[in-house]
Amino acid sequence: MEKVKVGIAGLGRLGKVHANNIAYKIPNAELTAACSIMPAELEYAQKELGVKDVYTDFDEMLAKADIDAVAIVTTSGLHCSQIAKALDAGKHVFSEKPLGVNVEACKQAEVAVERHPELSFFLGFMRRFDPSYAYAMEKFKAGLIGEPYMVKATGIDPEALVQGAIRFAPTSGGIFIDMAIHDIDLMRWFLGEDPVEVYASGATFKHPEFKAAGDDETGVAMY
Repeated sequence: MEKVKVGIAGLGRLGKVHANNIAYKIPNAELTAACSIMPAELEYAQKELGVKDVYTDFDEMLAKADIDAVAIVTTSGLHCSQIAKALDAGKHVFSEKPLGVNVEACKQAEVAVERHPELSFFLGFMRRFDPSYAYAMEKFKAGLIGEPYMVKATGIDPEALVQGAIRFAPTSGGIFIDMAIHDIDLMRWFLGEDPVEVYASGATFKHPEFKAAGDDETGVAMY
């Protein structure tokens, strides 16, 4: 089978994970190009992953790189526009969550996906494929716990990684859209329904940078 040539955009904390998976762990995939605005990340791609074709501009990578598909692991606010550009350039697309940081942008991405039924698009809600969550879903479907009516989810990011979260807080979409989006997706999956009302509250105790970015470091929500 001919290998799928992939270009990746974004080589930060999670981008490196995706890049390594594409380069070394996914059969019939080949990491042939990388794009980042950070010189150190492009150096990483060249030295650690053997990528020769590197770019600082996403549009240039789409136009010049020998790629069949694009993995988008950039900051959340760029996802929708880059999804549309990649699809319009004839590339299959994998994008990290969230789809976007506002409804208008998400609708634009949706239109772009519908515009290209010949191409594959996938959004990174990987927990539906995690064996532990898939096992829980099997139990739900089998009726072994009765009819589920409530899902409780708790998540925490380690303090050791907080500086990265602070750096991207102004553009990430915040604690709910960027982080709790996985839990929201699982609730929709397990219960087979969408929320009709949402109540949320947040607070910042240690890192005022989150508050300055219009976000909070701790949040709780009821759907």
